[in-house]
Amino acid sequence: MSSTWWSLPGPANFVDRVADSLRTGRSCAVLLTALTPRGLREAIRRCSDELHNRWQRLLLDSSEAIVPALFESYANEEDNGRERTLANLAEMERFQNRIIWCEVSESRAAKAWASFLQNYEPIARSLPLTSRTVFCLALSGDAALAWTIGEETGLTIERYCGCITPLDSQIHAAQLLWGRKLNPLIQEIAARVLAEVCVWDCFAAEELSERPIEHILEPASFLEEIQTSRGWSGVAEMTFVHAWAIGAADEYAGQRLFHPAALSPQQMKRECARASWSAELGTVWPMIERRREEVIRALGDKLRVPYTTREGTTITNREDLQLGHIQTLLFDRRHSLLELYEKIDFMRGLRNDLAHNKPLPLSIMLSSKLEALNGWHP
Repeated sequence: MSSTWWSLPGPANFVDRVADSLRTGRSCAVLLTALTPRGLREAIRRCSDELHNRWQRLLLDSSEAIVPALFESYANEEDNGRERTLANLAEMERFQNRIIWCEVSESRAAKAWASFLQNYEPIARSLPLTSRTVFCLALSGDAALAWTIGEETGLTIERYCGCITPLDSQIHAAQLLWGRKLNPLIQEIAARVLAEVCVWDCFAAEELSERPIEHILEPASFLEEIQTSRGWSGVAEMTFVHAWAIGAADEYAGQRLFHPAALSPQQMKRECARASWSAELGTVWPMIERRREEVIRALGDKLRVPYTTREGTTITNREDLQLGHIQTLLFDRRHSLLELYEKIDFMRGLRNDLAHNKPLPLSIMLSSKLEALNGWHP
């Protein structure tokens, strides 16, 4: 599923920016986290036939010298006797008009590439676009941290930070849960919780999406597993940029945030409770409001107005009656309207919990009572 990540709006925009740089004849340093999803190389390559046809992948050992390796890969018999300089490299026919992709994960290799491109870019820019070869370096983790040169060299620098929005996370979560046999309300809540606690982390989202629904709705234990398996217990003491490099922090929803799995146990539990409450507020609350309006329409004149509340407020419009008001008005007839009265009482309890920032208990979330309420019409 991570292969579809790059078609989400935010990631797709990132891919387009890199592709545009390459198309206009500028080499690009793509700074990535250690947890960047797979498929970026192919996503960039698929942007146009031009990129696809010019594309070459360079496999280079971190200790291997760059210029000799490029000569070995692209020199023909006529070039073998030439001095191995950057100027001669740029003029070699087999080397020209290519897009060369190279993945770099070690800081030593990143520094070597930085030095190479500082010297190569002025030579490359002297060539026409049809002869110019550009490089696309995918620098991840430590290599991204070690990258020091900026766009003043003629390079484009694209940092994979702040590229994912909550909407991307929600779309991805909905895709992951598609096809699971869940009632529609629980599926929507689960997708929202999944997006809230996994944020920009497609690997955690994919793993959690395959767990039992109870684990998705109450994900604290899952986040603890992630923290342990990734060694993230000390992340809170890191700088933001170092935490970003290992995938434990990002710019998300306009803020610099640490991954929920990188928080302290207390913070993690609070974040999970907030995610559950937020998901329920966005789904259960609107459902209750729709049922309240349907109850009012179904009862009609049985709900007499004007009605004066205990606080002394007079309600003249029947549509403004809240669940507690409806209960009071039906109290004398509660036995003849028992099913309706009990459903109103149930909805009132759900709404009160959500109004006081309390996530609903798991027993309620998975109850047949809530499922029945979602499909019930008075």
